[in-house]
Amino acid sequence: MGWFARLFKATPKVDLEGICLGDDARWEVSGPWDLPSFLRSLPLIVPHDAILYLEGGSHTKPLKDFLDTRCVPEVSHLAMGTLWPKPLVDQLPATPENLRSLADLVENCAEPEVALHIHVYRENEVLLQWYDAFTGDSMCLSSAIEEEALRTFCDQLSLKYRAYVKGAKPLAPADRPARGG
Repeated sequence: MGWFARLFKATPKVDLEGICLGDDARWEVSGPWDLPSFLRSLPLIVPHDAILYLEGGSHTKPLKDFLDTRCVPEVSHLAMGTLWPKPLVDQLPATPENLRSLADLVENCAEPEVALHIHVYRENEVLLQWYDAFTGDSMCLSSAIEEEALRTFCDQLSLKYRAYVKGAKPLAPADRPARGG
């Protein structure tokens, strides 16, 4: 990394490389997103031994404390989606208990406080890839996610899904509901 990149705390090139969903995407999901509901419903589609990867965000003290006590060291290196500044990354075991506790904790947080990019992986396989989470971009899922489970997940959250087609126009997100608070 050159001095200019170090000076401005850019993400090193080696961190931009790693596992990603790439051409293994099978499903595309879009809709009005609600972070706590999304987290509570994740166990419907991801195995309990998966890792929830949170990249970026500006954590509140309670969120930082929670992540500091529950996160695990990197199991597999994912391709980072943030060029600058180098983001913080948290990797939380995607157990139902951890996901429920995180959902409860972020009930009144704005999504960018929690993460900018969200992925779920297991060993060296990305199951869910969502760059620019909650901004209207679609979430992509691997073929390891069963359609029946995905349908239940989407029905529960009022989301739309379809088979992923590389180069196709993304699903149009529905209008986001207003958040109470």
